[in-house]
Amino acid sequence: MSRIWVEDPTGITVAQWTNSSTVHGIHQMELQLSPEPVQGRWRIMVKRESAAVSVQEFEVREFVLPKFEVNINPPPFIHFNQASDNSVQKINIGICAK
Repeated sequence: MSRIWVEDPTGITVAQWTNSSTVHGIHQMELQLSPEPVQGRWRIMVKRESAAVSVQEFEVREFVLPKFEVNINPPPFIHFNQASDNSVQKINIGICAK
């Protein structure tokens, strides 16, 4: 492959490799995105020796952590000394997750 490059959604080339060869048609490269990358459809472009260009797109979006809530409703008080040594005491606690 004579040229491999990555373009952001505005068409700016952010990384480029030239004269890459592969073993069995597989090649692995890495590109670390900035902490605040341009969001949208990015393109990985490969120009082969035959002048044919292949394009693969991927999307960069903002990751939003899912919101959740957990409510725990214990009884107002618990007496541990009410049970004898051999008995099992149960405590009802309400748990609700959204």
